Order: sequence, then C-alpha cells, then structure tokens
Amino acid sequence: MSTTSLFGLMSYAPASVTTNTINLGDYIQSIAARQFLPKVDALIDREQMSNYDGDDINLIMNGWFMTHPENWPPSKHIRPLITSFHINGSVENQMLSEESIRYLKSHEPIGCRDSHTCDLLSSKGVDAFFSGCLTLTLGNTYKHNGCSGKVLFVNVLDEFKSLSELILHPRTTYGRIKSGLFRDAFYKRGIMNKLFDKRLQLDANYLNQSVRPRKADNLLDMADAFLKQLAAAKFVVTSKLHTALPCLAMGTPVIFINGGLYEYANIGRLSGLIDLLNVIDVDRNHNVTPRFDIKLPLTVDSEFSNRSSYKEYADKLTAQCRQFVANALNGKQ
Repeated sequence: MSTTSLFGLMSYAPASVTTNTINLGDYIQSIAARQFLPKVDALIDREQMSNYDGDDINLIMNGWFMTHPENWPPSKHIRPLITSFHINGSVENQMLSEESIRYLKSHEPIGCRDSHTCDLLSSKGVDAFFSGCLTLTLGNTYKHNGCSGKVLFVNVLDEFKSLSELILHPRTTYGRIKSGLFRDAFYKRGIMNKLFDKRLQLDANYLNQSVRPRKADNLLDMADAFLKQLAAAKFVVTSKLHTALPCLAMGTPVIFINGGLYEYANIGRLSGLIDLLNVIDVDRNHNVTPRFDIKLPLTVDSEFSNRSSYKEYADKLTAQCRQFVANALNGKQ
C-alpha cells in the first residue's frame, strides 16, 4: 500500500461580492466527498483547478461547474474521479470546448449529477451516465433522529423574491423583469397559504442555506451543523436541492417545492434528480399541484414517506468512491 497518496477536497470562492453570502450547498457536496477520504491533504479551489501546481493529488470532482470556465480543464497534477458532475447552463459552450471534451474523454466514464448534463456530454461523444448527486450518500454519516420535533422551512419558494429583496438587488430585479417573473413577488404569500396552514407557518423554523460567514468561520463546520439540523427535524420543506437530497439520504421526510425555477439553467439542474423527491409544483399561474399523495394545506401533523428510488444511486456512488480511494492508496490511478 502506498504511503504517499495525497487526497484533495473541493473548496470554493469567497462570498458573493453582491450579497456577501456563501451557499452551504457547495460545502455539503464537499462533506459528501470527504466521507470517503482517509485524509485531506489540500483544499482545491473549484474555480482555480487549472492553476494547481502542487504534488499529484487525488480528487473526487463532484458538483456544479463553474463560474470561471477559463480555469478549466484542471491541472495535470489532479487525478480526478469525475462524478455527480453538473455543467452550469450559462457556461455550456466553454465547458463543451474541444479541449474540455478531450479532458473529459481521458477520464471516462463521467458520472453526471443530472440527466441534462449527461445528454450534453453524450452528444459530444463522451461516455457519460446519470449518477445522481453525491449528497445522496450522506446517509453513510448522518441519520434522521427527529429529536428536535421541529418542522424546518429552508428557502421555500426561494425564487419568488420579495419586494424588499428585489429593491436591494437591482441586477436580480432586472433579470426578473426581463424573464417576466417580477410579479411573483406579489403572489408569494398567497401561494404559501395554499401550501401550509397558518399554524404551520407560525410554528416552523425558517432556515437559509445561504449564510453570511465571518472570517473565522469554518464553512465545512457550518455545513455539518446545518446537516445535523436537517437530521433532527420532524420534516423539512424546501426549494433547495442540496437541502432536499441530503434529507432523502439521511431519512428525514422532505418535500421539494418546485416553483419559480423556469429558466433554462435551473430546469437542466433539476433533471433526473427531481424524480427522486416528493414534489409539489407551483406553475407560472401559481397553481399548486402535488406529485404525490398529500393533503394540502400541510399542517404540523402532516405525515408522508420519502421515495426509495434514490438508494440505487447512493449505493453505486458509495461503491464508486470507495473503489477510487482504494485504487489511489494502492497506486492504481
């Protein structure tokens, strides 16, 4: 067995300069990868992977790619397992360049987080398959215990921005006007009343997957604490994939509210994954339609079970990551 194998873990750019926030969803995906690593020798910035010039390092390369495609493909010193891979719709052309396709083909097969990314890569001749998201394996580490007894609302109808949010972020407001979604701000309360009774709206704990960290904050620790809150919940309602999928993995009953995600990039991001969840759709006319057997409005006493179809993907991802690490430790990469 090699004693020199190095292992990296994905890290991410600083907080958004426009909102001063960090999306814990990125760090939740890193925690999912960290479960399988014997150690972490270095943090590898997703947006700077082409600039890595350290010793050869093994990296589970999962998640959302990326804000700066000019820094792709990664350095030759990174030995990747490319799985649960999603291409950001706004940079598809750059991520599907000839150079990128050559790189991806050299690391086939590519596990794709969503079916849209799988179709994109397959259309370019890349051996790709739908792997699902690596967060589906978080049940290896976190288990639902329901000890808080609380219902959690995590960014419910997050895409339905309030007027105060739109006023604070002119760029978002412009995008909403351009896409015809500006009026959604006036309808959010009515939709919430269709979905949840008043008692549940008052009693639920409201969490945000995006946080404003201080310089001293360890974001992996913050993501870990967030996951533990999900595990302790009675049930969770969210419009965030990386809240919903971890809940599915750990066994916390979860409902995904699918509303406002009408743009091309969002539709692709959900493809395949949304079929694993209990979903309530909110259409452009603000009609509310469950895809599973549930009575609306939801109450604090509502009961439902998660779907089990995610398990085959979780098991395959677990086996894939364990084999990758074993090969690295034995010098077979």
